[in-house]
Amino acid sequence: MFNTLIDIDKDGNIFLIDKSIALAPKLWAVYKDKNMGSNMIRWIVSVEDYKSIYRQLPMELREERAMNSLFGEKNGYCTNKKVKEARLEYRNLQYDPLYDQHEAMNEKMFEITKVYRSIKVKEDNIDMINDMSVKMEKAALSRQKIQKMIEESGVTNMQIHGKDGDDLSFQEEMLMQTQKIKKDD
Repeated sequence: MFNTLIDIDKDGNIFLIDKSIALAPKLWAVYKDKNMGSNMIRWIVSVEDYKSIYRQLPMELREERAMNSLFGEKNGYCTNKKVKEARLEYRNLQYDPLYDQHEAMNEKMFEITKVYRSIKVKEDNIDMINDMSVKMEKAALSRQKIQKMIEESGVTNMQIHGKDGDDLSFQEEMLMQTQKIKKDD
């Protein structure tokens, strides 16, 4: 039985658990890289995890704020091919369509808000601005409904860790299924 795939201690240090990490070779490769290690895994988790404190931010801001918080400056390794592959692996391990839809809506609302802010109010475009306001409100309500669905589904209880010691976490179960499918092919 597997334990936790990724453990985060009270100081925010990241530990990949040996028994489980074999199921996530891309994350393991980043963790073992002498130039990346635990801090880069922490960055990946901060950017990609559904429960990250940065999750409400659009991706470009999430990456930047997590980078500044963890490294204090721009870190060239964040765009490294190995890191990109590990991010994709981590993202796929926790994929949930409701979260994905919610994130996509947040990204689009961020873009729409930038456009909305850039519009200069003139006498001839007041109706267009009001229409846009109404549409933005509808989109916000739709996002709230999805957020409520996520909360009600219990997926918010999904953790990086297994719930009770040796129980498999959601990510580990998904990895086991992926490994089984690959083995059967």
